Parts: sequence; C-alpha cells; structure tokens
Amino acid sequence: ATAAKSLIKEQSEALLSFLLQKEATAARGVGAVSKASLISETKRTTELMCELLDAFIGLDDPRLFTLAALTPTFSACMQSKNEGIRERVHGLVQRMFKGPLSDRIKSEGKSPVATKKKVATPTPAEVAEAVPPIADESSEES
Repeated sequence: ATAAKSLIKEQSEALLSFLLQKEATAARGVGAVSKASLISETKRTTELMCELLDAFIGLDDPRLFTLAALTPTFSACMQSKNEGIRERVHGLVQRMFKGPLSDRIKSEGKSPVATKKKVATPTPAEVAEAVPPIADESSEES
C-alpha cells in the first residue's frame, strides 16, 4: 500500500510539473515546438490532470484520506492557469480539511478552509521562474 501511495504521489507531481511547464512555455511563446503543437500538448496535459483530479474526487472519503500526503501536490495545482483544475483542487482540499487534517488544524488553533476565495493567478514571469527549463528532447533520446 505504501508503494502504491508513493507511486500515485510521484506520478501526480510529475504530471503537474509537466502541465505547469507547458503553461509557462505557452505563455512565453518560445521554443522549437510550433505554437499549435504546444497548445495541443497543453490542452491534452490539462485534460489528463482533470481526469486524475476527477478520479480523486470520485474516491470515497476513507480512501481519499489515505492520500493525505497529496495535499501539497493539490496546493501546487493552484498555480495552474486552468480554472477547472483550480476548482477541482479547491474541492479536494476542502474535503481533506474536513477529514484527516481537521484534527491537526484544531490542535494548532487554525480554522479549516471554509469558503472559496478568488485565486490570484501568477503572472507568466512568475510561473516561468517556478518551472525548470524544458530539456532538449534530442539529448533525451541518446
């Protein structure tokens, strides 16, 4: 079970990192990849991230709560430019704070997330700084 949780966490983080990287590249409009190809890749990666988040949303509370270690990954999803991703993450984080994290918050004297707040979207420059540069694909094939 621990190996499966680690795999889920690692793959979720990898997909999120790839999505943020694609969004930043699209915002900069630089690189050897055509704009149409980049838009297509970003759209598909966004769809995959939404499917993954929808799968987490579909879990019953006990199963979702076993994945509490994903909370930082969910929080990182808030950097996405896609409102659908941010809304899904908001719902998941609210569920997590009602479940396994609620006791921890109560003991620390903080209140759980109760209302949806407008998320400030980072500027393309801020996103670009947070995302590592794209590796040269020709060097990866060797």
